[in-house]
Amino acid sequence: MPFGLDRYGLDSAWFAVACVVALAVAWLAWAAGGFTRRSLRWALTALIWGGVIALTLTRVRFGDSFGGLYGPTTGCLTHTSVGDWARESRWNQERVGNVALFVPMGLFLAMMPRRRLAIALAVATPFVIEAVQAFVPSLGRQCDVRDVISNEAGILIGILIGSVVTILLARRRSRVTPRRTG
Repeated sequence: MPFGLDRYGLDSAWFAVACVVALAVAWLAWAAGGFTRRSLRWALTALIWGGVIALTLTRVRFGDSFGGLYGPTTGCLTHTSVGDWARESRWNQERVGNVALFVPMGLFLAMMPRRRLAIALAVATPFVIEAVQAFVPSLGRQCDVRDVISNEAGILIGILIGSVVTILLARRRSRVTPRRTG
């Protein structure tokens, strides 16, 4: 299988198609904006969203040890709360991955010119992903409220980092003194 994704149970063909679509949408977003810096931000955000969709909604083969644990079922695992999630001593690779996957999205969102729309879309994304995982059994995925919490934590971390970077860049720009003429 290409990309070595078979070890994670991901269907590499679906993942490859999702990545190509994400690249195409990102390029179109950049081109539609006239290849400006602003449109580049939207293009990179579209690329990040595409990568998230590719990783979270790619079909998994049933019975694989990583992703197809649950078989073709629907529904959600709702056995935890935010407090339980934060106190859980077992921070496994999947949980850290779910947080890290959404940090770049939050980072770019903090630097977007129309933040309200972008942040609303970002906050909705984990819920939509988990709903699709719950109601499309052919994906071989099971939704889990811990994934939503992890994804939202990643977005928040990214927004905080992006906000700090934006503030630091604004201060740096304001310190630049104009050259004397004459």
